[in-house]
Order: sequence, then structure tokens, then C-alpha cells
Amino acid sequence: MKMKSSSMEPTITKGSIVTLTKNYNEVNRFDIMVFNPDQFPENYFIFRVIGLPGEHIKLEGESVYINGKNLDIPNDLKYVELEAKFNNITLKENEFYLMGDNTTNSNDSRFLGPIRTNQFVSKLKKSKALTIRST
Repeated sequence: MKMKSSSMEPTITKGSIVTLTKNYNEVNRFDIMVFNPDQFPENYFIFRVIGLPGEHIKLEGESVYINGKNLDIPNDLKYVELEAKFNNITLKENEFYLMGDNTTNSNDSRFLGPIRTNQFVSKLKKSKALTIRST
């Protein structure tokens, strides 16, 4: 699959080729997932899991709060506050909150809403399932 946007930069650059696998048992925070959103049934999106089922998500400034606690975001990522349609919400069972690593250019859960388990297509893993090369 070819990455068509810059929404996951710097992790996955626009034009990179990613190899997908459907073999995964669970979804964890910070996993990179491929999914097919209801709003764009002809497209596949790739974003990072931020919120897990049952958690309360609140975005404020450059911080992401999970159940009222500031999420410790990896050093190479920075989440910029934008006017989010889906903010200050509690996820239901089988719902996840995903965000792109390039938050200024990501049509992610802030705008799409929570992503359900049945919308996931693949989980990317750097070890085996993720092959990134520029074209």
C-alpha cells in the first residue's frame, strides 16, 4: 500500500510503501492501524491508536488527557490542538481514538470520530509488517 498523505509524518512519509498484515491479536496504545472509515468507504487510513475502549479523551493545547491524566507521548511526536469535532468524549466498547503523527494535516478521530474494531484492516509492525521505503 502506498502512503498517499503526510498525515503520519515523520513516522511514515508521503509516498512510502507499507506492507500490511491482518495477523494481530490485540490493539494497544500507540499501535499504528490501517482502517476503513464509514465516511470514506473507498479509502484506507493509517493512524496511531491514542485512546482505548472505555477511556475518556480530552485534547487541550499540545496535551492529550486520558481519564484526566496527561498522556506521556513519545518524544518524536507532538500533538497540536486543532478545532476537534470529537473532543472531551468517552469511548464505548470496541471504540478507539486514533490520531495521525502529523496532527496539523490529519483527518483523524478528531474529525472522523471513534474507530470501531470492525473497521480495522491491519496492524503495522516495524519488525515484520511494516516496510517503509520512499518511491
